[in-house]
Amino acid sequence: MRCVILTIIAVLVVACTCAAGAAVPKHSMEFHPSSFLVNRGDSAAPHGIPVPVAIQLTDSDGALDTSDSSIVVTASISSGSVSGNVAKMVNGVARFSIVFTSCTGGVVTFTAHSADGAAVSGKTLLSGIITVAPVPNAEVLVDAASALQAGKPAVVVAGTKIAPMKINLYDSCGNRDGSMTGLTVLATASNVALSGETTATFTDGSALFADLAFPSDAATVSRLTFTVGTLASTPSAASGKALVTGDLTVVPKVQPTSTVPMVAAFVGICLTLLIAVVYSHFRRQTAVGKNAYVAVATVTSSSSIDSTVV
Repeated sequence: MRCVILTIIAVLVVACTCAAGAAVPKHSMEFHPSSFLVNRGDSAAPHGIPVPVAIQLTDSDGALDTSDSSIVVTASISSGSVSGNVAKMVNGVARFSIVFTSCTGGVVTFTAHSADGAAVSGKTLLSGIITVAPVPNAEVLVDAASALQAGKPAVVVAGTKIAPMKINLYDSCGNRDGSMTGLTVLATASNVALSGETTATFTDGSALFADLAFPSDAATVSRLTFTVGTLASTPSAASGKALVTGDLTVVPKVQPTSTVPMVAAFVGICLTLLIAVVYSHFRRQTAVGKNAYVAVATVTSSSSIDSTVV
């Protein structure tokens, strides 16, 4: 009888232990085979472009556990920043579209949260070291040294070359990018036709416009637009992007004042004065001659009279 009782007690203990273990199963998280990040390996992620990451919940036997739909997983990075970093477990899998929004990489930590106190709550899963790779030729900007800048108004003179304009290519992290060859950029004005070379090709990441000009008879307000072309053989993130200056007030070219009329007028005045001086001198000389003749005639006449009287 004593043996029977001990046997029953042992069975009950084992049963209770199994029941307790079944009530609180051990969970763990791991990367889903379809995930961009797998096996905690180091990898490179593109900057600013969503990457698919999937985290799955497994039970103590390593099988996918779909029993808890209240679990939410968040992602954070040791340095830098990410977006799209919250996902809910659906059928045992949390799916993210994570965007590395800064150019600084690091280790991504995935943390499980559960409102009902599930055993997985608080557990973490770490990625390897993520290096953020800039997207090449992602941005096109006016060189800081150029006289005209995007969005800024200015005054330009019609019929005169605009100060050289340089357009630069940059990767998504703001680094000058000279990897693209053969890509062109087109310059246009909003309401008039430009003169000069209106198409330039990127060389070492820069395209230079050196002789753009508005027509000599233009007197308007316009804007310059620089549009990046496309290459079928080598797609570029910058293709189709455009830069637009601010309002450009086009003023007529001031013509230099001719000096010929002024010289002619000056010469005319001088000649007039010269003629007046000569004429005045002539009149004075003429008057002196007449006076001398009268005096001589008078003296002669007086001498004749005196001689007769004697």
